[in-house]
Amino acid sequence: MLVPAQFGNPLAMRIALYLLMMVVLIPYALLAAGFALLDRALTDGTLGSLVKFLLQVAVLLLDGGLLAVGAALLALLALAASDHWRWIGFACLCIAAVVSCALIVFLPEALPDAGQWLFLAPCLLVAVLGAWLVRVELHDRSSGSSPAMGPGSKERLS
Repeated sequence: MLVPAQFGNPLAMRIALYLLMMVVLIPYALLAAGFALLDRALTDGTLGSLVKFLLQVAVLLLDGGLLAVGAALLALLALAASDHWRWIGFACLCIAAVVSCALIVFLPEALPDAGQWLFLAPCLLVAVLGAWLVRVELHDRSSGSSPAMGPGSKERLS
C-alpha cells in the first residue's frame, strides 16, 4: 500500500479525496461548458442566432439534460462506494478535469496569464491526483492488498 498506516484508513481517505475532487471539479466543468456553449453560440455573429441557440440549449436542458447530468453525478458517486470500480471513477474525474482545463485554456483567443493558471491550479491538481489514484487503485488490485469495505471485513495495512 502506498499510504502509510499512520495516516489512518486509506480506503476512507480515497473516498474522501474522490468526493472532494468531485466538488472541486464541478465549477470548472460548468465554466468549460459555458465557454463551449458561448463559442458555438457566437459563430453566426448575430444577436438573433445567439438568442435562438441559447433557447435551444435551454429547451434541451429542461427536456432531460438536467436529469442526465444528475444521473451522471449519481453514477460517479456510486463508483466511489464500489471497491471494484472506484478506479474507473478516478479515471472519469481525471479525464473530466483535463477536458475542462483544455476547454478553458484553448477556447479563448488569448493564452492564459499567471493569474489564470493559478485559477486553474485546483482543476489541474484534480487531474494529477485522479491519474495517481487510478494507478494506486490498480496497483492495490493487482497486488491483492486493497482494503475491503463493509461489516466483517478486516482492513489490511502494510
